[in-house]
Amino acid sequence: ECYLTEWTVWSPCQLSCVSGDDLGFGSVQVRSRAVVAQDPENLLECPEQELEARPCTGGQCFEYKWRTGPWRGSSRHVWCQRSDGMNVTGK
Repeated sequence: ECYLTEWTVWSPCQLSCVSGDDLGFGSVQVRSRAVVAQDPENLLECPEQELEARPCTGGQCFEYKWRTGPWRGSSRHVWCQRSDGMNVTGK
């Protein structure tokens, strides 16, 4: 058996940008819901994750930078940080 989770809340309104410059496509919000499978071997029979997008007004461009933590032995944490301080990947 598999099922889709409830929809996430709509994301903040964001512009489509490259290198901090608005591409002129307008702003968009997205939301998604994930697939949960009772047994991993049944995952191929499950529906795919769903994603919805809608236009919105406002939004801003962000820049993204990779950040790294200190070395601990032979590894360290690596993450991507948005220009407003939000970590968008990693740990």
